[in-house]
Amino acid sequence: DIARFFAIFGVIVVHVGQYSLPSPFFGDLHNFGRFGVQLFFIISGATVYLTYNKGIKTTNNLLIFYIKRFFRIIPLFIIMAVIYFLLDDKPFFKSILPWSGIDPYAYNNIAGGWSIWNEMYFYLIFPLYYKFRTSKIFNIILPLLFVSISILINFRFFGIISDSEILLDFDYLNFFTQFVCFVVGVEFLGK
Repeated sequence: DIARFFAIFGVIVVHVGQYSLPSPFFGDLHNFGRFGVQLFFIISGATVYLTYNKGIKTTNNLLIFYIKRFFRIIPLFIIMAVIYFLLDDKPFFKSILPWSGIDPYAYNNIAGGWSIWNEMYFYLIFPLYYKFRTSKIFNIILPLLFVSISILINFRFFGIISDSEILLDFDYLNFFTQFVCFVVGVEFLGK
């Protein structure tokens, strides 16, 4: 709960700071609030580990895990996609397609959607991660794969994006870069 407080405080501070004048006392200190989302991802990793670990031991049903995650996230996400389509002319289908979260032109069509996409992708692969997380080879290959993809994105090897501002945001916000935050939460509780 204390970590959630700091995460919420950080996210609020960074968003308020975007519309405020720099403080003569604190300068641009509000920019550090952006790490509140990473703290949420760490908390999410820890929480999903606890619930999955408990649920898999009692029910051993992967379908229940996915149904709970689906109904917790997807309906509201689709409602928001409709609202952004109607009020902000954002393309509806481009906002909700399963690969939209890794599309630099669509991952944030819904304000803050990038973090929801990261959560959804993490939940999608979590059972696989959980199953193989004790394997040393898996724990080397998966992070190396994600770091490699992140580096390829950051060094512009894909060459599909001409807008550098969109790509600069995508460097920081994409799932492959943020995955480590979820893993820190999982491994913090999973030892």
